[in-house]
Amino acid sequence: MAKLGMNPDVVFHVQVPSGEIFKRTEATQITEFGSNRNILVRRLVNLAKNVPETSFFYQKYYNSLVSVNALKSRWYMEDLALNAIEKVTQARF
Repeated sequence: MAKLGMNPDVVFHVQVPSGEIFKRTEATQITEFGSNRNILVRRLVNLAKNVPETSFFYQKYYNSLVSVNALKSRWYMEDLALNAIEKVTQARF
């Protein structure tokens, strides 16, 4: 986004532990078109390597990073997101 010149108002970082990701995809690995665990492991390794740098960048240069704990309820996540967007909107006016 930064390379394209897009300045984000709010960037949400949804935090989900790797163990929880494996647990949520366990039921689909049995099916014919199930989740391939090898690909999932590669994606998680790539994620673990790049997310801290990306998070630091958006927090430092745009001060727009909001971390969301994905293990909480969807209503908590929705309230957090709406509050963050509302603060940005109010700051503009």
